[in-house]
Amino acid sequence: MSPTDTNRSFKSFFANILYNRNFATVLWFGLAFIGVVLEYAKSTGNNYLIFKGVFEHTIHQQNLYLAYPAEYQDYNHYGPVFSLVIAPFALLPNWLGVVLWVMLNTAILYAAIRMLPIAEKWKNAILIFSAHEMMIAAEWMQS
Repeated sequence: MSPTDTNRSFKSFFANILYNRNFATVLWFGLAFIGVVLEYAKSTGNNYLIFKGVFEHTIHQQNLYLAYPAEYQDYNHYGPVFSLVIAPFALLPNWLGVVLWVMLNTAILYAAIRMLPIAEKWKNAILIFSAHEMMIAAEWMQS
């Protein structure tokens, strides 16, 4: 095999992975899932607890913007309407609510990328190149 053939084989292999929809999808959701599970296993899931607190404080008619250091270590910046969004997750045990919340956010961004008016191969490339950032957002339980 000549160096040119080797180069073509490498490019073909790389292109097959880079533009592969199945690989992009598994990587996107897989890294997000791994990120949230590993982070929740070693921490309290502070950001999620803030989100859940919006729901709990809203239904108890408590001030949403006070510090609640016994519940979480930051301040809430979300309004009462957000409590409707987070409600289905806040009613679940924390370990399940946080995973489902993060995976829903992951799915919404995935769907948005899939709707872009660009060629399918570029959507896959975006997902693959962004999967690590999605994992980081999942670890921080960002919305």
